[in-house]
Amino acid sequence: MIFLALVIQFKHAIKPFTVFAAIPFGVMGALISLWIMDMPFGFMAFLGVASLIGVIVTLLIVPALYATFVLDLKLVRSESVRPSAAVGALPHEEERLEVLA
Repeated sequence: MIFLALVIQFKHAIKPFTVFAAIPFGVMGALISLWIMDMPFGFMAFLGVASLIGVIVTLLIVPALYATFVLDLKLVRSESVRPSAAVGALPHEEERLEVLA
């Protein structure tokens, strides 16, 4: 269902895979952190990993949508990267601080 929503949102069948490609890196980082800290993978750890996946997806969707929007305006690719990075960074500073806390 999430994949279909992303396909509709991106209007492209391949772009959602770029969003889903980042999820294993976040999960592996969380599992390695649990292993280093010698913590069990219980219910609270599962909730943390599920929340981390949500934050990763959110942080990737906003800049990707804006870059798609800018590319639809027929701008050069290098001109679309900087504004999309800036727009993607602004609304999610609070979420990034939550992840770091």
